[in-house]
Amino acid sequence: MSKKTFQTIFALLLFSLTSFAQPQWKFPIAFEDGSGARDTIWYIWDSSATAGIDTLLGEGKILMDPNAFNVFITDFNLDSTKTHALPFGAISLGVTIRAINHQYPLTISWDSSMFSYNFTQGDSQIANAYILNGYFFLVNNGGPIPGSFDMLQDNHVEAPAYNWGSRNQFPMQIEITRLNTSDVDDPSNDIQVASPNPFSEELRFSIADINYVKIISIDGKTAFEKTFDQRLNNIETINLSHLNDGLYILVYKTSQSILHYEKIIKASNFK
Repeated sequence: MSKKTFQTIFALLLFSLTSFAQPQWKFPIAFEDGSGARDTIWYIWDSSATAGIDTLLGEGKILMDPNAFNVFITDFNLDSTKTHALPFGAISLGVTIRAINHQYPLTISWDSSMFSYNFTQGDSQIANAYILNGYFFLVNNGGPIPGSFDMLQDNHVEAPAYNWGSRNQFPMQIEITRLNTSDVDDPSNDIQVASPNPFSEELRFSIADINYVKIISIDGKTAFEKTFDQRLNNIETINLSHLNDGLYILVYKTSQSILHYEKIIKASNFK
């Protein structure tokens, strides 16, 4: 084989590996407690991921030392794990993070440079990344959702002990949203569709293309979630009388896979 032929084959092989390699965005969120103990949660977008449990990507049940500091999330089998992976078709990576044996103060760290990653699939970029719980609802930096800490503005945050609400930093919700570049600055993202607001029992939606709704309490817990198989016909009414009075974050997704956020208030005496 001639040197020129070898170089040609090598170039073609390199092109093939580059062209068909499975892209991945793997984002670590590091936690360190007051004793110096450390643990990490991993968020992954991967072209080979599924909506289920992808053990090859690190999802699935793990064994944790019950006497050590651990942060963890829950998979679809309700097992504890430290990795959340979804395919690139999913526009949002978001889970509720819990912990055991933690000592205050906590430090949460991440690599903010990874938010500028160029997602070739769908011509998209990171639009929002935030932390939400009872503490960050009051101690925040004006995140994308009312009462959230905007991770795009920094690469770490202190999470000390505090004396209101649950008095515990956990559970906390960390959500990262990826939107098409053409949609990031779309003014329609700010349209309010839920009424009345405040509401007492029922919440009505007044647009015709919502296919997913989630309501999050200020401590980061999912209070309500529903997926619609078909587009709504002008008005959809959801009964939320079971929710406690208070402030919630409404997250809804349109048929164009654009996420919207809205602050809603439940007040039983509101008429």
